[in-house]
Amino acid sequence: VLNAAYGKFKSKYSILYYPKGRLQVALIGQLFLLSLIEDILQKGFSVLSANTDGVTCLIEKNRKEEFLNILKNWEAKTSFDLKTVIYKKYIRKTVNDYFVITEKNKIKVKGEFSSSKEHAPIILSAIHDYYLKDIPIETTTRNYSNILDYAYYFHASNKFKLYHGEDLVQPTVRWYISTKSIKKLSKINYIF
Repeated sequence: VLNAAYGKFKSKYSILYYPKGRLQVALIGQLFLLSLIEDILQKGFSVLSANTDGVTCLIEKNRKEEFLNILKNWEAKTSFDLKTVIYKKYIRKTVNDYFVITEKNKIKVKGEFSSSKEHAPIILSAIHDYYLKDIPIETTTRNYSNILDYAYYFHASNKFKLYHGEDLVQPTVRWYISTKSIKKLSKINYIF
């Protein structure tokens, strides 16, 4: 209920619209989270990443109970309840682009690792196979036969014109990386 109400603070179509209140809730939450991070660091644990609603830490197996006690003490001090998830594997590009395998073998994928317009589909498949199934990248990339798995694409809005060499092309273009070059997508002209 609280998360739903907080979300409505930013919707100008909601009766609960209150941007200042949304900012206050976010800042107070972040300050509390910083106090948790401070407690964790003071005990010699490593913080791998932190976001507005969570912290990811590296914990040695023999210090797990000590770490959980830090969390319990913080909960008692703040009256907040924490949700704890133990990861067996944590692969991260950024704080919002990662995938994990939990202690219970559940897989969570977020951001670019779930889907990406910046990469050809084969890249995500190779990364997932490598980290989740221990399949070498070369095995994955050599066993896919659909050329579209290797294709990148870009769609330009009507404010842009795309050129392939000197030739005007359609607004959606696809390409793949090759060791042989013909012409490249060389110009993107903005239309005023």
